[in-house]
Amino acid sequence: MSTSADPVCTFLVFTEDGSKGALATLEALTKKLLRHIDPRCETHRIRFEPGNDDAREILIANQFKNPRHGRRRQLYRYVATQLTIENRFIVHHVDADRTWGTRDTNPSENAAAIQRDIIDHVRKVLCERFSDEEIDRRLTRFFRLVPYWEIEAWLYQNTGQALSFCKHRPDCRCAALLAAWKTDRGLLDEQPHPSDLLCFGKHHNKALVQGFPTAEVVAAGKSLAAAVDAMFACDALLDAIERTYQLLPSGATSA
Repeated sequence: MSTSADPVCTFLVFTEDGSKGALATLEALTKKLLRHIDPRCETHRIRFEPGNDDAREILIANQFKNPRHGRRRQLYRYVATQLTIENRFIVHHVDADRTWGTRDTNPSENAAAIQRDIIDHVRKVLCERFSDEEIDRRLTRFFRLVPYWEIEAWLYQNTGQALSFCKHRPDCRCAALLAAWKTDRGLLDEQPHPSDLLCFGKHHNKALVQGFPTAEVVAAGKSLAAAVDAMFACDALLDAIERTYQLLPSGATSA
């Protein structure tokens, strides 16, 4: 029996970042994106989980790119298994380590590796059970969050909150940089190593999700917009979001 309090879907949260708080930051950011897609989304009715221990280990620092890593096969079989489960989604964060403007002439190796070293293998596993059309449908539930240059290029878009963490040292450039990034939301996608430019670095990433100006950053039409566009293109996700705010009548059950 399903009730209005039950989760309607589950998100597995993958990230290359092994630092403390990275998964919580990515979960909070994903909730922001879901509410951008549909402001009525009740994210408390979505379960968020990390991958299993083996997946988390091989994803840290993108170790899955190493063809000799002994757990690569387990990773893509694990992903394939998750995608056989209805109402199961995956968000996978890797930093592009490139600027957005050079993505065609200098493509992100990290982004390419998700396709080459995970998705292509997952497709082969799914071929054992599903048609090509069904595989394509299931793979739309694997969302790639690829900020250019790095995730701070997204998080620093919360310029007002970021300024509150500035230490205001005499040589600090934070105020001027944040003002410029607020004026032109596209600048951060073109900045190599933005986390090296602000005096507080990576120390407040989760806090920067609070009050994140999602709509303004998406409107810039760069890396965050690409991630959101892929979510909008997933019919299963749109259906799941809708079910978060469509409460079941008392005594009713869902399949």
